Amino acid sequence: MKKYFRLGLGLLVPILLVAQVLIWGYGFIHNLIVSYLPSEIEFQWYFVFLAILITIVFIYIVGIIFSFIKPIAWIKHRVEKYIIDKIPIVNKVYGFGKDISDSFITDIKEDGNLKVVEVMFAGQLSLGILTDEKHNIVFVPTAPNPLNGFVMKTDEYKVTDISFTSFIQILASLGKTNGKLWK
Repeated sequence: MKKYFRLGLGLLVPILLVAQVLIWGYGFIHNLIVSYLPSEIEFQWYFVFLAILITIVFIYIVGIIFSFIKPIAWIKHRVEKYIIDKIPIVNKVYGFGKDISDSFITDIKEDGNLKVVEVMFAGQLSLGILTDEKHNIVFVPTAPNPLNGFVMKTDEYKVTDISFTSFIQILASLGKTNGKLWK
């Protein structure tokens, strides 16, 4: 009986999490559209999907423009360097947002310097990610949520042959998946 309950739970929880995120996203965009929609236009359910489609197309167009039209990227760089970097509060907020977005848009396969390492942490051997090899910065994430963890500076680490993707699977599964890779 317990086996079937756990199996059912294991199948339903990921589906319900995805559904919850989609419902939250739909509600967020719905509220945004309703608040900016002129009163003479009646809200229709498909406005949300249309807004998502327009946003995705807009993001692609901006990416294409900045990839192929070099003078625009040059202008952006100059505006950042000579205007945004000179405004006291704006430069900190903009820089933080840029660093965060850059870390998300960098493809793991392109970022060859992400190495999984073994470090001593709190008296125990732990797995971490070498995020800055030049300064020996290691991020030791917590399981099962790899977004939380500790950043440490250490010269004493050993590079493993575990891939970053396998490392995330080890964390998310609490060591049940790919745990055998850690020797």
